[in-house]
Formats: sequence, structure tokens, C-alpha cells
Amino acid sequence: MWMALVLTLGCAGDGTGDGDAGGDDTGTGSDDGGGMSSACPDEVPDDYIYIWNCAATGCEDGRQVYHHGVGASEPDGSFSVTEDWYQFWDGGASHCIETFEIAGSLSSLDGEQLNCSGCEVLYSVEWTMLTNNNCGLNWGSVFEGLEDESNLVGPFEGYMMLDTHNAFGGRNEDNGMLVFSAIHVGSNSYLLDSSYGRGTATPTSGEDGPPEAYAWASTGACWTMSD
Repeated sequence: MWMALVLTLGCAGDGTGDGDAGGDDTGTGSDDGGGMSSACPDEVPDDYIYIWNCAATGCEDGRQVYHHGVGASEPDGSFSVTEDWYQFWDGGASHCIETFEIAGSLSSLDGEQLNCSGCEVLYSVEWTMLTNNNCGLNWGSVFEGLEDESNLVGPFEGYMMLDTHNAFGGRNEDNGMLVFSAIHVGSNSYLLDSSYGRGTATPTSGEDGPPEAYAWASTGACWTMSD
């Protein structure tokens, strides 16, 4: 049985970043008074086991969701990131993980054309599911905002847009990065997400830009599900 997404946190915005991408505050952790404790399973990346709300606290009637991507761009302009989507429910007793490959190439499109004037780097990409829809979702409702079953698992076409520099042209502190997405939903229409993730873009050559190594995570969302 497919589950449709009823509500997400972190959807379309104005696409403009302020360049302040420092820090990694991506959720809520817990402290039992005698040191940190975590409800997160072993599959969660080490940097987030005390940060993510894997116990789904405050999301008892839905699923607490995060996505985490790691990858790189290459000197030829190609781009490839493996992104895991983590979902937690039943007080953290249940979880599932879905994996997508985000692959494409450097785009000459200006960020302003997709309402992301602060984005210096854009990639034309596809999200392709590598797993077998372990989480049983209608992913069209996640990526394209569709309630029907026209595109359950993708691939989904669009753009990854990266804000890697501040308003003065310098790199963000500690190579910080804000991540935006634009999903193609028909004709010249795109569904914009101005809070897709935040992380780092680390140059891998002498250039102040691509090729770069990328890592990011979302800030978390509580999704209400319906059968």
C-alpha cells in the first residue's frame, strides 16, 4: 500500500540565501544528565547521532524525516551525490532508509532564473532511486508535490543549486554551503525548495569553486502520512 505525504516542513521559498551556512544544527539531541544518549540506529551518520530526533519526539502521528548527501563534482563538470533519506516513527522503534543517486552536470543557467540569486553553482540533475522503495511512499508527493500515483519513485528531474559564497564574494566560513533544489513539474515550471539542506562544499583543486567535495543534511521534518 502506497502512503501519500500530507504535510512536509521545508518546501518552496524565495530561493535566496544569505551566505551564512556555518554550523551543523540539524535537529535536536538528548542528554540524560550523565552524558549524551541517542535513540538513533547504527545506520545514522556519526555526525548526527546526537543531533537528529530519531525518537520522533513531537511527531508521534507521523514520521520524522532527514536526508543526508555525500558526493562530489569533477573537473569535467559532472556531479554525483548519494543521498540517504531516513524516516523514524513509533517513538523511534521503527525506521526505514531510502537511497537516491543525484547525478548530472554543471549548468550555465543563472540562479536568478530559478529564483536563487545567491546560488553560485547550479547542476542539472536527476534523482534516481537505488533502493526498492523500502519506505512505501509515493515519492512523487515528496519531490513534485503530487497526490496521485503518476510518478511514485522517479526519476525526478531538476536542479541542485548551491550557495557557497557570501555577499562580498568570499567563500562562506569553513566552506559552509546552503543547498536549494528545483524540481521540474511540467513545461517551464519548477517546484523550489529553499531549505533543502546545509553542509559544506570543499574545493578539490586550486579553483575557488568546482570541482568540489559535497556533504549536506536537511534540518528535519515531521511528515503526516495517509493511506
